[in-house]
Amino acid sequence: MFMKYLSSRDNPLIKKLTKLKNKKYRDQDNLFIIEGEKSVAEAVRQRIALRYLLFDADRLPGDTVDVPAGVECFELAPGLINEICDTENPQGIIAAASIPEDDFRLIGGDKLLVLLDDVSDPGNVGTIIRSAWALGAEGVLMTTGCADPYSPKVVRASMGGILHMPVYRNFALEGLGLLKSQGYLIYCTDVNSPNTLYEQDMTGGKIIVIGNESRGISRESENASDKKFKIPINPQVDSLNAAIACAIILAEAWQQRSHS
Repeated sequence: MFMKYLSSRDNPLIKKLTKLKNKKYRDQDNLFIIEGEKSVAEAVRQRIALRYLLFDADRLPGDTVDVPAGVECFELAPGLINEICDTENPQGIIAAASIPEDDFRLIGGDKLLVLLDDVSDPGNVGTIIRSAWALGAEGVLMTTGCADPYSPKVVRASMGGILHMPVYRNFALEGLGLLKSQGYLIYCTDVNSPNTLYEQDMTGGKIIVIGNESRGISRESENASDKKFKIPINPQVDSLNAAIACAIILAEAWQQRSHS
């Protein structure tokens, strides 16, 4: 494997990849960063479209990363990788990958989907993507007010989920009409609902709406909903974290769908 050696933070590629910490440049270049040997190896196995692989000179690649054909590889002077990475202690290997462009109109019916309605905390978004992957969801719809799923914090919090889960960015809530015409039902949580999660049928085409951390779901999502329910919890507790609530709902859906 041939690798070019880069030694300066002023190198055009280093400057370009460093800017990917900013959403503006991720959108402009249609690239995002994957950090760590395990995550990069998983991206290769999932056939994610990698553009660049970069290795710290103090930690050249082992056998766990099988470099795909056509990917440009670079060896970086010791410490230079820190310019690009978002973590304090990088693992010595990163990839720059193309951001997938998934079209929700091609989803089809009878799937379990999660709709993030302006969920703005990167940790929550990443955790929800991870839970969706772990618990059988087949796509995550995200409105424009959500945290960018390809930001370093979300990618890291997803623990590989972003490499497996179709993510439909910039989803306009008007699109719910099309999905409902395909047989989908929209489910929302409501702490005042007399219905509980464990009374609901979670099989078939379902869209679980998770609202903003402080405002909850939008009026548009509420108006489109077919069923509201609550998660039974200790009455002394006001509510659950968005990511935790989503995981509880998905776990129940997984249980029902795996036995249907």
